[in-house]
Amino acid sequence: MIILVPSPSLSTLKESATVESRPVRRVAILPLVNYTREPGAPDEIEGLLREELSKRGIEVVGRDKVDRFLAKRRIRYTGGITRLYAREMGKELGVDAIVVGSIDLLSDLNGEVYAGLSIRLVSAVDGSLVWADTLSYSGRDFEGVLGLGVITSMDTLTRKVVSGLVGKMPSLIPVDDARVTPFEIERVDIYPRVTKGGEGVEIRVRFHPFSERPVGVKVRLGTQEVVLKAINRNSYEGVLHAPDREGVYTIDVIALYKGGGVYLSPAVGKVIVDNTPPKVEIEVNTLAFASRRRGYFLLRPKLLNYERIDQWKIEIVDKRGRVIRSDKGYGRLPVGLVWRGENNLFQLVEDGWYTYRFLVTDPAGNKTLYSGKVRVKNRPPQVDISVEKGENELVFTFDYAPDEGIKEWEVVLLSPEGKKIKAMRGKGDLPRRLKYPLSGNWDIERLSFSIEVRDEAGNHFRVTNPVSTALIRKAPFAEKRKVLKDF
Repeated sequence: MIILVPSPSLSTLKESATVESRPVRRVAILPLVNYTREPGAPDEIEGLLREELSKRGIEVVGRDKVDRFLAKRRIRYTGGITRLYAREMGKELGVDAIVVGSIDLLSDLNGEVYAGLSIRLVSAVDGSLVWADTLSYSGRDFEGVLGLGVITSMDTLTRKVVSGLVGKMPSLIPVDDARVTPFEIERVDIYPRVTKGGEGVEIRVRFHPFSERPVGVKVRLGTQEVVLKAINRNSYEGVLHAPDREGVYTIDVIALYKGGGVYLSPAVGKVIVDNTPPKVEIEVNTLAFASRRRGYFLLRPKLLNYERIDQWKIEIVDKRGRVIRSDKGYGRLPVGLVWRGENNLFQLVEDGWYTYRFLVTDPAGNKTLYSGKVRVKNRPPQVDISVEKGENELVFTFDYAPDEGIKEWEVVLLSPEGKKIKAMRGKGDLPRRLKYPLSGNWDIERLSFSIEVRDEAGNHFRVTNPVSTALIRKAPFAEKRKVLKDF
């Protein structure tokens, strides 16, 4: 929509804007929108419209010319028409108005017929809506005394509807000189439409001249006004700066023409200012897994704020900083991302610690990065075991690397027959020293022990040995002194 407005900083407006009426002598009918189940209805009712309009002395442009106009401009939806195309059709086809309509109802139910039609008349001079009406009938609407006059023919009823609507159609079109601009805005391109505060916003406006082109164009965003530069005969472009505060801002176009008029086209587009990064919650199933045992690392992202996602990206980085596995997507967050310990060539990577980086970007360019560590571990825990005999107890000493990541363990003492005497178990790291109480007259040399350890990746370490194989043999005190002395 273009509105004529005064502006003290620009030329004055037309002083003699008047409204006059012009007769409707020639019209074009756009293909009717069919909301019924009758595929042949649009052609049939358009034919009836042509008949009724001809009876009123109104010439109707041929369907072939209308189809060529629509095809040339790639117009598919004919249930409405823009002001630009209405004026262009008026100029190219030489029509005063355009008939736009829809078939709302055609039904024959249990011998009773129903028909409904909506029609709008659009001015081809200034693109304004001149008139609109809807009419529907059932066959019984014409029932008279003793049930006479009921219409049972669908053809007869549709003719009644069409003639009723055309009979109400005005024969004159009001034309406001102030609305008959010498040009129309054909297209407005804004990039980006979503941005951060203070960022540049490119805008390009293309005009369709009817009698002349604008002699000057500027755009307004909030309190900011920028004069656009002509880049060809019909297009103008420039750069605005998005306001700092978040919100939705409309863009107005102000154009001048040679006669001294100033035309304002308000809200031709909008810019959304978004300064808030996406808020995402990350859940992972584990911090260590065994890739050769079909283990995997599962990352589940969840969006916490009302935010559109433009792009997400996942990277797996080795200790040298190399990206060995990556993926990305657009439009929405994935339900879950699974890494099975392979690189981009789908080869299993070596054991070690890896960094995962999950980057989320919204349409404004705000970014949120989440990162953490995950371990690929296929080697079972390595534990060295020694046993000392104390008074009424066995003392187990366990030696293993601090990064084995032991999750749970169990130590069992076995009788000579292999039966469990006593079991001790726990979660987390295996104690470095574990005192195992003894009772009864057990022959330590004949007992065995079993130790089972499971790490965070699910790898198992299990060993069963006689106590005697791990027992530390202490030398007598005198022998110790001798050894020290000789040293």
